[in-house]
Amino acid sequence: SFFGISSSGSRFCYIVDISGSMNQQNRLDSAIAELTKSLKRLPDFARFYILFYSSQISEPNSQNGWNTARSSSIRRITKDFRDLRAGGGTNPNPAFEQALQLNPPPDVIFFLTDGEISGFSVDTLRALLPNGSRVIVNTIAFGNASSQQKLIDIAKATGGQYKFVPSGGTP
Repeated sequence: SFFGISSSGSRFCYIVDISGSMNQQNRLDSAIAELTKSLKRLPDFARFYILFYSSQISEPNSQNGWNTARSSSIRRITKDFRDLRAGGGTNPNPAFEQALQLNPPPDVIFFLTDGEISGFSVDTLRALLPNGSRVIVNTIAFGNASSQQKLIDIAKATGGQYKFVPSGGTP
C-alpha cells in the first residue's frame, strides 16, 4: 500500500512528484517517508521501479531495471533518496512513457502529484498503455486538489483508486 491505497500484483511502479512545490509544508520528506514504508511492506517476491518527476525524470542512482523487494535492495535504493531535491515543474508524461515501456510492464502504478498536471489525461495514458496489458493506476493528490478530477478519472479508467492526502498528512 502507498498512502493507504492497497493494490495487489507482483510489479509495482511508483511515479512520485518532486517538483518545486514539493518543498512546501514538508511534502517531499513526507512522500519519501511513505514511499520507504511502502517498499518495506512489499512481499519479497515483488518487484518495484521508482520514477521521480518534475520538469524531467530522475531515478535512484542504484536502480537498474526492476528491483526485487528484498531488504538489501530496499536499503540500497532508499539511501539514494537522501540526494533528492525538489525543483522544476510538474510534467508526469515522460515518467509514464518510461514506466509503460518497462518489460514486463507494471501491474500497478502509484502516481503522486501535488500540483496541476497539464498535458496529461486519461486519453494520454490510454495512448501509452501497451496493447493487451492491464495496468492499474492509483492516484494520490498530495496537499493540493487542483488536479483532483483528472486523477479520479485516471484511477477510474484503469481500475485504480484515488485519494486526497492533506500536506503533512498520513493515510
